Amino acid sequence: MERREILFFARTTPFHNIGGMEIASWNLAKEFAKNGFSVSFITTKIEGREEIFFEDNIKIVALKKTKSRKYTKSWWRESKNYFLSLKGDIYGIISVSAGAYGIIEENLTAPTIFQAHGTAFNEIKSKLKSKNIKNLISFPINIISLFKDLLYYPKFSYIVASGDFIYQQLKSFPYKNLNPILINNGIDTNLFKPIKNRDLKRELGFKRDDYLIISISRLHKQKGLDLSLKAFAKLYQKDKNSKYLIIGEGREKKKLKELVKKLKIEEVVYFLGVKEREEIIKYLNISNAFLFTTLHNEGMPLNVMEALACGLPVILSKHLNGRFKNSKELYFVNQYKSDEVVEALLNRKKFNYSLLDEDLTLNRVFKAYSELLKKRRAKGLEPRAKNL
Repeated sequence: MERREILFFARTTPFHNIGGMEIASWNLAKEFAKNGFSVSFITTKIEGREEIFFEDNIKIVALKKTKSRKYTKSWWRESKNYFLSLKGDIYGIISVSAGAYGIIEENLTAPTIFQAHGTAFNEIKSKLKSKNIKNLISFPINIISLFKDLLYYPKFSYIVASGDFIYQQLKSFPYKNLNPILINNGIDTNLFKPIKNRDLKRELGFKRDDYLIISISRLHKQKGLDLSLKAFAKLYQKDKNSKYLIIGEGREKKKLKELVKKLKIEEVVYFLGVKEREEIIKYLNISNAFLFTTLHNEGMPLNVMEALACGLPVILSKHLNGRFKNSKELYFVNQYKSDEVVEALLNRKKFNYSLLDEDLTLNRVFKAYSELLKKRRAKGLEPRAKNL
């Protein structure tokens, strides 16, 4: 019987921190495990965890001699050593961004998929556009990453873009002849869906007539939460029942709390920290609208998809227009214009049905990936073709 073992290589997981890329790759790994595959997730050191542990029928290998969440020489060395220690046939290897660069030079006997959640070239453009000192200081790192990408991309069996925006990047300068494949992110719609519970808002500590705005993201400058808070402060002047829920953690938390104090909205802004997926679903279901004034060129943000699946109208930055072609109740705004954001937020209501495009499901993503692996195994492992 054919061995059905899938290896994921990624420097971060949801056990390191919350983020769209981490959740997307972990969800895909879980879907492979649900469908009978033996799944191992090789990653960097996770503080407070053993080097090897199991979760959701997945073997997590958090290499102890690596630096948590970082691409370092020790990661490339240790991930390669672990791979070489494995015996027998591997069904497929999935590299989350640059995760598997350490092993790609080996004489691999399994098809390899590079899962792209962004590109170094786009990061370069974003940092130059931001004119932020910290971003400009780290700019050379992205230059090095770009050259590495151009070297390693062609060595993978397939390059998969997780959204149309990234797909278009991979078809443009400086990426040539890659023939990327588009597999849009998907979410578990059996998990993220409207909940019919009239008492849920009260159970979570809110009043029935509270008008709740929610954001879910890392607390990072590029996510634009300072802009969201400024807009919410104006909304609160118009509607004293308004409250703002923020789920996530990050290095900007202290500054954001200082801004909340300056805006005099401490009593109506709730920093809820990191929440388990089941808890996030509850908070989405008691809210009236989802707000995402990101400055970053996101691909297909999972937070937006999850909000839509729970029936929430979404207000988001206008440069993301076109990411969700068939979804309803999306309102694109200039994130720098608070009045425009407020106008979009006013009088929104949650729907009792999903607003997400029915094609954006996790099961559809799993089937697309498994078909790629099956197709490549059937073809044999000759060098990657120009036209697959």
